[in-house]
Amino acid sequence: MQVGVYMPIFRSLSILMVVAILLNAMAPTLVLAAIYLQGAEINANTLVRNAYVRVTYYDSKGKQKLEKGWIDAIDETTFEIRSRALFGKTTIAYDKVLSVIMSEESATRGKQINEVDRFMRETIMAGVVLEAGEIDSSKVEVGAYAEVIYGMGEKLSTASGYIHAVDAESLTIGQGFGKRIAFERIRQLILAESSFGMDRFKKTTDILLVKIENKSRRIVGKVVGGVLGGPFFTILGGVIGANINENVCENSSDICIDDEVALGAVVGYLAGVSWGVSWADPHDRFIGTLGGTLIGGATGIALTKTKEELWPSFLIGPIIGATIMSELTRRPPGASRFSVGLAPNSDGKLSAIATLRF
Repeated sequence: MQVGVYMPIFRSLSILMVVAILLNAMAPTLVLAAIYLQGAEINANTLVRNAYVRVTYYDSKGKQKLEKGWIDAIDETTFEIRSRALFGKTTIAYDKVLSVIMSEESATRGKQINEVDRFMRETIMAGVVLEAGEIDSSKVEVGAYAEVIYGMGEKLSTASGYIHAVDAESLTIGQGFGKRIAFERIRQLILAESSFGMDRFKKTTDILLVKIENKSRRIVGKVVGGVLGGPFFTILGGVIGANINENVCENSSDICIDDEVALGAVVGYLAGVSWGVSWADPHDRFIGTLGGTLIGGATGIALTKTKEELWPSFLIGPIIGATIMSELTRRPPGASRFSVGLAPNSDGKLSAIATLRF
């Protein structure tokens, strides 16, 4: 067998491997061929005529707008965008612009559009998590897909969809009868380029999200916890009471419950109900729940008209009182102390941002 016969094959494979390595190294540059500009970076010196742009800006009413097209004219204070429509032109002042994504002017029109769209998908809207206090109109753009957790206290709701409008105080998700949400009510905002991108971002990013609780299920869990905890601690309290004084019932042939056993059972029941209700809710304040147990028990006894109704009222009242006070005094679920987001730099590179709250 002649080795020389196979040398051209080996040489061709080597060349292909080198080309593959070079293309792989060039891939990030090709992906980020467009550039991203913000604020003072947007002026007559940075914009290029005939480049395709995606511009987010504020109109005269302070509402955020989105415009796409080619830069047709540039002067010292404004620039003009020509859209795909025959007579579609928009003049925008630099001081009203929030951000610009701009393609290379030398590329073909199809490639220009692809550059901007791909830059948008893989950098700015690759996935961003914003918590309460970080969210304002400068960080939200029309056209992005959003998942919003909002509300006051523990009453949280969720909404998702494409952002249709943004003003200084709120954003609107969806068109027509879309949901308008004030920034001050948002607990957490996640941004992506689409619903698919949102799902992918959640699966591949280690983020702690605000959880929306099912209130009905939580209340049922508290009632069940009180029902189970009460009898268990009643037995435990009765046993402890019996061990305190063992000689009271020695000479009695009837069923005998001494004062220590009764007191231990009552205290055990009240403590057991409080513990069971509190255990069912990680945001419960035990002192409030215990107070509700005592108030519920006292109220049940006070409303009892006959001796036959005394024990049912005493058994049910503490559970109801504990559940009500637990709901009224519970701590609202907190937002995550740690969040991860992605944000583009002015030179088109992507930065990962981690936020730790104390």
